[in-house]
Amino acid sequence: MAGTDAKPFDKPVPIWANLDTAASDTLVRQPDGVSFASGAAVKNKQVVFHIDPAQLDVNGGYKTVFVTTSASNAANLNSVLALLEGHRFQSATLPSAIID
Repeated sequence: MAGTDAKPFDKPVPIWANLDTAASDTLVRQPDGVSFASGAAVKNKQVVFHIDPAQLDVNGGYKTVFVTTSASNAANLNSVLALLEGHRFQSATLPSAIID
């Protein structure tokens, strides 16, 4: 992915969050949005954005999602896990999610 010609996601999506996974495994529904601020507390957190692939501007040439974070430091690490939805490709071996 070249990463050029990016545009912000402008359609609010469902969001769930657990801001202390050491205390509970419950995801709490948050207001729909295009971003989420999890706070600066150094805790184990989980945030889920449910992005329907049909909402991507594929006709405009945008077919990937890019995630950024603003709350990372040496004691507060971040990672992203993408779970693909839908059955766009019918084959025994599915194509890679990161190859353009």
